[in-house]
Amino acid sequence: LTVDEMARQVRGAFFGVEALRLQRDREEVRVYARLPGDERDALTDVEKYMIRTPLGGEAPISQVASLRMGASPPTIRRQDGQRVVTVTADIHEDAISSGEANGILRDEILARLTDAHPELKYSFGGEQQQQLESLDALYRGFALAMLAMFVLLAIPLGSYGKPFIVMAVIPFGLAGVVLGHLALGIAISAASFLGFFGLAGVLVNDSLVMIDFMDQRLKEGATVKEAIVDGAKGRFRPVMLTSATTFLGFTPLILEPSIQAQFLVPFAASLGVGVMITTAILIVLVPALMAIYLRANSPRNMAVAA
Repeated sequence: LTVDEMARQVRGAFFGVEALRLQRDREEVRVYARLPGDERDALTDVEKYMIRTPLGGEAPISQVASLRMGASPPTIRRQDGQRVVTVTADIHEDAISSGEANGILRDEILARLTDAHPELKYSFGGEQQQQLESLDALYRGFALAMLAMFVLLAIPLGSYGKPFIVMAVIPFGLAGVVLGHLALGIAISAASFLGFFGLAGVLVNDSLVMIDFMDQRLKEGATVKEAIVDGAKGRFRPVMLTSATTFLGFTPLILEPSIQAQFLVPFAASLGVGVMITTAILIVLVPALMAIYLRANSPRNMAVAA
């Protein structure tokens, strides 16, 4: 007697076995055969149920199986032939972030489970899956935006190298985002990357203003050294004012304690704090890169400047 055969008999007796199907108007009615109601309404009915053996005899189920109380899943879900169980939970935002909770699950709890049960496979869904899907789409859009930005910068600047100088500060913006989150004690989330994408546009504007001023000084006949120094000094005030006003504009949102605003706090931290940190890098980085570019493309001017 196998477990499968015994389970089929018990299920057929207490749940029923489909005997036939009837067509009633547009609906199909299924007819089940099972034990009468007074023989399947108590746990003792299960204990006294007679199981038919392969040799044609009968035996009480208590003699061929050990029964114990337990909970069974209301439904069994399968995907690609594998049984699937979905585990859900809500995050207590004051205690832990979703990223930290997923990290503990992946690195500790699920790691131990997969070591003990190699056949176990898992994947993150829900908010985590939605964030990953959203970030994939954002990354593709950001890459296209960077390409379009390069083309738009190359045309008015009349150079393929200067757009790289303008956009070189963007990776440092990511460092500013990370430092800003660390300073405020905020976990990086999908909203943080949205703020970084907005930050990239602000940084490009500041770099472009500085490089355009340097180009104007070169056209006026200034040496390379004079153009770079004048550009850094002349555009320092507008660049810093732009960054400061952007930071002050996002400060109320960064400091907002309400639950409704918590989703936007990482976005505000990326754009507000990130722009202040990265601007300090930009003030030094752009003139340095411009000097290297001009040294490579106009050595005579650099010799005169020296």
